[in-house]
Amino acid sequence: MSSQIDPAGADGEPILDESLLGGLRAALGAATDGLVEKAAKVVKERMERIADLAADPSDDLARLAHEVGGVSAQVGLKRLASEALALERMCRAGEVDAARAAAGALGETARVSVAALSETKG
Repeated sequence: MSSQIDPAGADGEPILDESLLGGLRAALGAATDGLVEKAAKVVKERMERIADLAADPSDDLARLAHEVGGVSAQVGLKRLASEALALERMCRAGEVDAARAAAGALGETARVSVAALSETKG
């Protein structure tokens, strides 16, 4: 991993679940790279929409956060999945100020996570 990427956030949550990613590589071989590319594309697309909706947390924002959390978890982006699912819960609970702040922070986590994931392609 690049020295630019902090492998664990302030809360200690790692960016990547190396063991999950290793399991995918063992099961899927070279096809893992295609899965990783698709996941990165989905995360980037959803994050653009999240940025557009962040000022007014809604069910749409919750759904997008859920999608980012699910896709991220599937490819081992542990920190991004955790933060995205927390954003979803905030939106559903009507915690508007917290959701706005979380949506803003999620953008940076997504950027760092996608960069770390792209470094794993084999």
